[in-house]
Order: sequence, then structure tokens, then C-alpha cells
Amino acid sequence: MNHNCFVLSLGFSAGILLSLNLAEIFPWWLFCALLATSSCAGWLGVRWWLIPLGYIGGVVVALAQFHWFNTHRLPIDLHGQSFVIEGRIVGLVDHAPQRQSFLIEPERIVGLPDKFQQWQQRLVKLAYYGQAWRFKADEYWRLPVRSRAVSTLGNPGSFDVERWMFSKRIDVLATVEETATAKLLSQPRLWHPQTLRSKLRSRLFSLHGSHASVDLLVALMLGDTSLLSEQRWQLLRSTGTAHLVAISGLHVGLLATAVFALAAGIWRYTTAIRYRLQKNNFCWIAALIAAGGYAVLAGLSVSTVRATVMLALVASISLCYRYLRPMGVLLIALNLALLINPLAGLNAGLWLSFGTVALIFYLLPADLRRPRWQTALRIHLALAVLTLPISAWFFQSGSFIAPLANVIAVPFVSFLVVPAVFLCLPLVPLLPTLAELALIVPLTLLTWLSEGLSALPGSGDAKPVVVPSLWVLLMSMTACVWLLAPRGWHFRWLSLPLLLPMILHNGWQASADGLEMHVLDVGQGQAVLLFFDRTVVLYDTGGMLGDDTALDAVVLPFLRSTGRQRIDYAFISHNDLDHSAGVSSLRRHFPVANVYSSNPQAIGLDPYQVCHAGQRHRIAQLQLTVLHPAEHDVGSKNDLSCVLLVEYGASRILLTGDIETRAERKLISRVGEYPVQVMTAPHHGSATSSSDKLLAAFAPEYVAVSAGRRNAYGFPHSDVQMRYKLAGVDMLVTGWQGALSFQFDQSGLMEPPRVYWQHNARRWHESYRWVTE
Repeated sequence: MNHNCFVLSLGFSAGILLSLNLAEIFPWWLFCALLATSSCAGWLGVRWWLIPLGYIGGVVVALAQFHWFNTHRLPIDLHGQSFVIEGRIVGLVDHAPQRQSFLIEPERIVGLPDKFQQWQQRLVKLAYYGQAWRFKADEYWRLPVRSRAVSTLGNPGSFDVERWMFSKRIDVLATVEETATAKLLSQPRLWHPQTLRSKLRSRLFSLHGSHASVDLLVALMLGDTSLLSEQRWQLLRSTGTAHLVAISGLHVGLLATAVFALAAGIWRYTTAIRYRLQKNNFCWIAALIAAGGYAVLAGLSVSTVRATVMLALVASISLCYRYLRPMGVLLIALNLALLINPLAGLNAGLWLSFGTVALIFYLLPADLRRPRWQTALRIHLALAVLTLPISAWFFQSGSFIAPLANVIAVPFVSFLVVPAVFLCLPLVPLLPTLAELALIVPLTLLTWLSEGLSALPGSGDAKPVVVPSLWVLLMSMTACVWLLAPRGWHFRWLSLPLLLPMILHNGWQASADGLEMHVLDVGQGQAVLLFFDRTVVLYDTGGMLGDDTALDAVVLPFLRSTGRQRIDYAFISHNDLDHSAGVSSLRRHFPVANVYSSNPQAIGLDPYQVCHAGQRHRIAQLQLTVLHPAEHDVGSKNDLSCVLLVEYGASRILLTGDIETRAERKLISRVGEYPVQVMTAPHHGSATSSSDKLLAAFAPEYVAVSAGRRNAYGFPHSDVQMRYKLAGVDMLVTGWQGALSFQFDQSGLMEPPRVYWQHNARRWHESYRWVTE
């Protein structure tokens, strides 16, 4: 690949990847970067205009995918409705104890108007909670489903479910309804790859379903990680060995190498083949067939596609007696992968897969006379350092024992486990009795691996490591690449200052400038954080988000993204689950935090502290005052919510919990008129709260409504919205605006509130439409 083709390909890949991940197609800094790289290319004798040309080509491809997605997605007003899907199950079915989940590709949708029938050739993720049917891969079904609205919670650090769905081409999440209209229309196709994968998995479970390591075996043999428990994932993440149990390019390369050597032996002793095919041709064909088959068996994951494409390129170059630099092969493979599926650029797997191989090529020494074990050890240790910022960027965690764990695990898996799995693979469908005996070997090896990793110090929990911004990631990666550069690079010590932003962010508690208030988007619940100097105050923990609490899924990632490692005070307004579901997790993560609640026994606080009117907490210039309930107040648990007044100089915030009209009257009688800048809407903006008298007494400039998007209760109620409008109060709703951030000094609000989706909406987000309109 000459220099002109290289820079054109580089520009094309950058165009797809950056346009997918950036809010703007041409931000000012990117224009400057293109200008600089084009100038450097021209100085090196390369046609400078090829870089922007390649970038524009990549942008066009990516935007075409966005256009296709938007014209084929299910209309928003049909979310939550029922219709009938006819389609074929794609991929393996996840059979959990209480539910089955799977992807289906609809070919016909009954119950939608004709103008919406263009919404086809998409994927739907279905969940079934009944017991009447057991679904299998590649079956063709007619299923009554009810779609459900899905939106990403708009907070820094929260999992972006819309990005994940977009990258997987999933348009809708839906639930299969238990009715008589469901019908199996066609059995699985006999020789379809998904059918074979499903049968292999079923056979493995029939042979060794009760073995403790069968989940690891299925992951290695079929690329199916759905069976791995949360405890297993936690162990793999904390030791940095998760890449070993999912089928990766390493496994594909090992198989291709083994098959290549085996084919060479067959060619040597088979006269008929020697007369028809040259040795090189026969060996490469056999290796490619094996690698391609294994990639299909693994579900064509990003890493296996990358490895197979690179292998095919190397084979083509070898057979044509040409030479191509390793980085050129990798770049061609990246371009092909993005042409096949441009949306793969949203997947962390693509960045990690191609990025890791690029780093390996970068670290390879020019002098190959060094012993191979020294080169392998150096590359291994360097990769552990270089991939730490990338892992922190995507997963907010990092493993500091990964170098030690991988020194042991990589050779063990590569030279013992994977060969044993490959040898057993053909026996499973052909000779099950022999396979039952043979599988004991890889299962025993995997058990030893799991026990060995568990014995390592620090293997119990992945350490939270956060990269707060793209600029910090770029600075950290630049520093690591410079520091670990091959021999001959000078002034390595100059790279150390570039690591300081990441180290400082994760090293100790950040300090706030004045008072910060963050009303987080936790769906239909409430969680508010206050930052003052190095003190953190939490008001409510939010509810449940699937199997996780909002505290684990939203609050903790947000704290880490802002450089905070602790919570000093927590006020739980009352014991409704949407406000208090994370109390046990709060106690587990922050045992020394001072926790107050109006009903501490009901939420399991031990030791507990009762929240009652008159309590004051002074933290330098910040004062926290409990206004309600009084010690002898009676009423519903909503009306006994802990109401907190936050004062910082002339700045005032009122946190109201779920109080309703009766409690509002008591509050006004005790406090009187007391204007505040920001108030949280009582009871999420229900019709029985936010009375005119409350608004007149506290006269807020802004009201923050903690309510989920399209929630089942219709909050905030239309009457409440009208009251706020007539009172001249600016209303912000977390479900639609995302996290709301207010900055105060001692004289009041310093600036208008920062709305998360205003600056972070991307083209795949539903919020992007109203932000850009």
C-alpha cells in the first residue's frame, strides 16, 4: 500500500468513526486537525487533499446509515402499542430462569398502518416471561408483542442503551404477550449456522450442564457469553481477563495456525493433492475455511471478523507474492469492517479489537534477534498500560492486577485450554459419548483458571477508573504511547505531565467552585446531588432500573465522572421504592456516611437517624435545614417526606420529596414566605401537589421535575404544568432534558442551568430531534 492509499484509507475510517461519535460533523478542532495532517502529508510528498477527501467519503457512508435508520425506525407514537410480528429468530436464545430473550427479524408486521410497513428489515429484541413456549434459534414465528419505550438516562457515566441498540440495529424492545395468536410457522433450517450453534449449545448442556465451568466452555466454543453470571463477569473484569473467554482474534489465529500446519502435513503425504494444488495454496485455503467457519460459529463478532479479514488479506498477499506492512493490512481490514457495518464504530469492541492490534504492531521491535519470550513479555506488559485509559473510557473501571493475571492466563488459555476446546469441538456433534469424556479436560482446565484468578490479591472487585473527557483520553494515550515507544525515542519523561489530568481526577476528591446542584435522570424516581467544596450530599437514591438500583447504575458512575469518591450526607425523603431502593447499596459503598430519613426503620437503616424539622447541619458557609416533618406530625408516607432547605449565602434550594397539598400547607404555616432559586417538584409533578400557595410562598425561579419520559402516571400533570407557567416558573423535566445542573455562588445562580441532552444528544438519541428542532 503506497502512502497515497494509506492516507486516503485513514481519512475514510476517521470520517466514519468520528461522524458516528461526535455531535458535529465538522467541529472547529477537527477542521484544524485535518488542516495540520494535510499540511504534514503535503510536506512528506503525499497528495494532501486525499485526507479530507477520504474523511468526506467516510462521513457520507455514515450519514447514509443514519438516514436509513431514521426512515425505518418505529414511530415514537407507536411505542407502548400492541401488534403482531412475523419473523425469524436471529442468534441464540437466552434461556434465563424467569424469562427467555432473543432477537427477531420481522418480515411482516400486522397491526401497523400501511405507511409504517417500511419499518422492516430491522431487529426487535423480545422478552417472554411465560412457560408455554420454548424458543429456538432460526425458528419462524407469528408473535403478538407489546412494544415498550426505551430511552437512555441522560447522565454523565450512564449506560447508553440507545447507542447499544443502534449499533446492533435493534429498533424496538418488546414483550411477547401470552395469547392464543402465537404460532410457530416454520422449524429451524437444518444447516443454518444459528441452528448448528443452538444444537451444539444444547448438546454441551446435555453432556455437562451441571459443571461449574460450562458457562466458560460455551463462551470459548460458541462465543455465547449470556450464560456468564455477574460474579463471573466481576472476576474477569477485576483481573483484566475478560478478553480470554469471548472468542477473539487470538483464538481465530491459533486455529488458523494449527490448521495451516495440519494442512501442510496432509499435502506432504497426499499425492492427489500435491499434483493439483501448490502447498501454499492448499494450506491457506484450509486455514481460511477453518477461520471463517469458527467466526460464523462465534456469531461473527467484531474481533473474529477483524481476524478473519486480516487473515484473508495476508493470504492474498502471500499468494500474490506481494508485501504489505502490517499496519496497512490492519487499516484495510478496518475499512472493510466499516463498509460491511458502519455502525460497528459505535461498539467498544471495534475500538478495543483494532486498537489492541495496532498497539501490538507499534510495539514490535525493529530488531527481531531479541528472544521471543522477552518480546512477548514486553508487549504484554505494555498493552496492560496502554489499554487502561481505553477501558476506563468505555467501562469506567480498570484492573491494576491485569499484567500479573494475564502473564499467567494468556499462555494457559492459548496453549492448553483453546487447543483442548478445538479438539473437542468436532466430537460434540459426531461422537457425543467420546465428547463427554474429552470435555472433562477443558472443563477442568477452566476450573483451574477460575480458581487461580480468584486467588489473586485484588481479584474481588474492579477498581473504578474514570477518564472524564475525550481530551483527557487523548492526552493519556499520547503519554502512554510516548512513554512506551520503541527504542530510539528520546525525552520520554516529557510525556509524564500528560498523565496528570487522569491521575488527579482519580486520585482524590474533587473540589466544587461554590455550590453545585445536580438533579439526575433516574427514570420515574428521584436522586439529587449537592457538591460544596469537597463535601457531597445526596437527597434520595432513586428506584430500581431493571436488576440494578439507580444508585449503582446512575449515581455512582456520575460521582466517578465528576471526580468524587464518597458521599458525606444522605437524606432519604421517605420509604417509597422510587426514592429509597439504593439504601442498602449506599450503606455498602459508604458505611461512614451520615444517613437521615423520616422513616429509617422502614428502609432498613441501622444505625439510623430520624429526619425532623429543626435539624441543622453547618458545613462552612453551607447550611442544611430540615423544614418538615415535625416530630409529632402524622399523615401518609408521602406527606411525611423529609423536606430539606439548602442555603449558601443568598442562594437557596428547596428539596420537597413527595409531599402533597396537605403537607404543603403545614410547610407554609411553619416557614411562611421564603423565596428560593430552585425547587424540586413535589411528588414528581402530580395533580395533588405543587399548589398555588406553595408557588407563591417559595417563588422559585426554576422547578426541577424528576419524572421518567412517557411515564405511566403522566407526570408532570398538565394542570401542574399550567400552574408553573402562570406563576412564571421555568420548568425542567429530567425525563426529557436529562440531568439538570445548577451552579451557585453566595449571591445566587451564576448562570442558567446546564441541561444534559442540550450538549450530549447524538443522532441515534430520541432527544436529538427536539434538541435540533
